[in-house]
Amino acid sequence: MNLEALTTAGTLAVVVATVFLIAAKLWNALTEFTTGTPVFPESTVREAAQRFRDESERLRRKQAGYLGATLVLAIIFMVAFNLEASGLYLGYTSWQLSLLIVTLGAIAAFFLYKIAATLFALGRLRLKRDASIAVGHQLQRLAARQGTVFHDVGVAGDMIDHVVVGSSGTYAVHVVARRNRRGQSATLKGERLHLGDDEVLPLESLSQRALRLAAALSKATGGRVAVRSVIAIPGWEITEQQSEKHLLVNERTLPMLGGWKDSADYLMHEDVAAVQDYLAESDRRRA
Repeated sequence: MNLEALTTAGTLAVVVATVFLIAAKLWNALTEFTTGTPVFPESTVREAAQRFRDESERLRRKQAGYLGATLVLAIIFMVAFNLEASGLYLGYTSWQLSLLIVTLGAIAAFFLYKIAATLFALGRLRLKRDASIAVGHQLQRLAARQGTVFHDVGVAGDMIDHVVVGSSGTYAVHVVARRNRRGQSATLKGERLHLGDDEVLPLESLSQRALRLAAALSKATGGRVAVRSVIAIPGWEITEQQSEKHLLVNERTLPMLGGWKDSADYLMHEDVAAVQDYLAESDRRRA
């Protein structure tokens, strides 16, 4: 094997592929910069799963950059090696050339690793995105009876997937995205969500988000605003609920939240308007 031709071809391929990748990243950064803010910010609110849509788009651009760089690397290497390009490492010993081959191979393996890692992250993100969209669309259908729906509501550095505001109360809807390939059921026991026999999810952090949202809304309205916590897990059957802090639903049983209310949580029309204005303004500030 001609080690000098192999290392020369590998070096040319890696250098060109790296330049291509840098150019792709700069282009992606320029694209994000020129996207800017909404043209009509006063009339624009975030859509269901907006943060997951944005992250999916970013990962797709990243994936395209690494795929393109890997393709460029392969083409340049095959062309240079078949032409027996040489001259970059004249006078190098065999062990030095072998070390260069290992280094170049590691760089090529890194490109392949980044492609695989990005594909894996994109698959997980798509599940979260589709689960949040499914719940958000069902909530939009309930909006005529339940009130206004807001998506991706930020509160104290955390995010609540959906918030429903109406005269009968305010609901924080948290979406749990898990695949259910074996047709298992979900059970709610206190602050623990049991998924089949294998997984248990603590819900204390979701309870705290609802409490922080309630505190922010109470401050905005100048009165008490209670926020009820709803756990939505699309694709799972609900078998049991033993919790006073949460309501467990799937995408088909979301209308149940209309019956989970207390007269003490009812809001006056002016309070509903104040809460809606606060959430809409918060949404515009993050746009």
